[in-house]
Amino acid sequence: MIQITVTGGEPLIRKDIFEILDFIAERQFGPRFFTNGTSLTEENANRLSSYAISHLFLSLDGVGPTNDLLRGTGTYDRITRGLQIIAPKVHNITLSTTLHRYSREAVFDLFALAEEYGVRSILIRPLFQYRDHQTPMSIAPHDLDSLLDTLEAASTKHEIEYQLNKLPFRPVKKAVHIHDHPRDVHFSYFSQHNAFGCVGGNSVVGIKANGVIITCGFLPHKYATGDNNVLKRSFIDLWNRSENVTILRDLTGNETCRNCSLLRLCGGGCRANTLLRTGDLNAVDPYCFWQTHGPVQLAPRGEARQYSDGIDPYMSERAIITKCGSGSEL
Repeated sequence: MIQITVTGGEPLIRKDIFEILDFIAERQFGPRFFTNGTSLTEENANRLSSYAISHLFLSLDGVGPTNDLLRGTGTYDRITRGLQIIAPKVHNITLSTTLHRYSREAVFDLFALAEEYGVRSILIRPLFQYRDHQTPMSIAPHDLDSLLDTLEAASTKHEIEYQLNKLPFRPVKKAVHIHDHPRDVHFSYFSQHNAFGCVGGNSVVGIKANGVIITCGFLPHKYATGDNNVLKRSFIDLWNRSENVTILRDLTGNETCRNCSLLRLCGGGCRANTLLRTGDLNAVDPYCFWQTHGPVQLAPRGEARQYSDGIDPYMSERAIITKCGSGSEL
């Protein structure tokens, strides 16, 4: 099944956005729709609710100043006004949240806000920055796990699920609402795909507004050359031969990941974050939770296995795999 994700920038500022959604709906592709919420009105929210949108993702990085640190002063108020408009009309809303080093103080407030508006899921991804950025806002690898403990506590308190995106495998509960929607295929990447890499170039590609095909919107622009354009070449030809696509499809990986049986679960983590932090698309993801354990060999399904610190990757029968947030181990 083909699924189309409509994102941006902000898609609602396009004058032809509903023509695009009509085109997708006629072909029964069940679109996923990302919006930052600032352009939502009663009129366009009513129109959005008329489509069979598998998920509507609304970008919100925290409550009040925590959100505005990244998105600009005053955007929190505009986003929450948009959420107030859309929440009664579309029931499969997921907050799309980028965590940064100042997020922890607002995590519980974010989950409380989701509960207030009837939002069932929060999609979590870390902020990516170049390793030598002069104003570090991204989460240091050694701080990530304690922040995830806070997420787990907030999720339990407010009964709002969360999904980790763009992180190597971590033993947390599976996000049922995000993963199991019957029309959402973005989260159904091959569970037994043992190769190094992510959904980019394997089950997912993007097309920019100018027609350039891209493997991942988080990679630097130099990895998306203008000649690889759907206005100049057929999509099938680009899917099979474009260097914009094959650059992530044909990665060789590294010895650490190749020797780890979690490879089939996480594919080695996020290539974009690894590139920005190390300069090498094939390196070990700096957020790898298992580096301190050495290469991991999983027990057979159903068998209990405890590591020295008491962690079991199969702590839940609904474990999540995080090839860019995709797939599930059921």
